[in-house]
Amino acid sequence: FEACRVDYASFLGEDAVAESTIRTFLRDGFIILTGAPTTPDVGLESLAPRLGPVREVLFERIHNVQVCPDGYNIAHTPLPLPPHNDFPSYTWQPSIQVIHMLVNEAVG
Repeated sequence: FEACRVDYASFLGEDAVAESTIRTFLRDGFIILTGAPTTPDVGLESLAPRLGPVREVLFERIHNVQVCPDGYNIAHTPLPLPPHNDFPSYTWQPSIQVIHMLVNEAVG
C-alpha cells in the first residue's frame, strides 16, 4: 500500500485536487499532506474550509503533542504508537482526526 501524498497548498488552493484527495481519504482512511507550515498552531485551522469545523473535545482547541520525558500518555513519548481510536465517545459521527507533524524524525 502506498499512501496518497498531496501538496498542502494545492489541497487548499485547487478544488479539483481537494475533491480527489478527499475521495481518496474516504476510500483509504488517511492521506498525507506535504509541505505544510512547520510553526505550531499554523496550518490546522486553515484546513477547516476543506474538511469542516474544528471540534473541541478533551484538550484545547489545537492540541500540540511533543515528546517530553515525563509524558503523561504514550503520545507524548518516543514509543511507537499503533493504530487506535482517540476518545471515540467524544466524537459525533462521521468525524476525522487531523495530525499535523511539525517535525518527524521517525523512519518508515
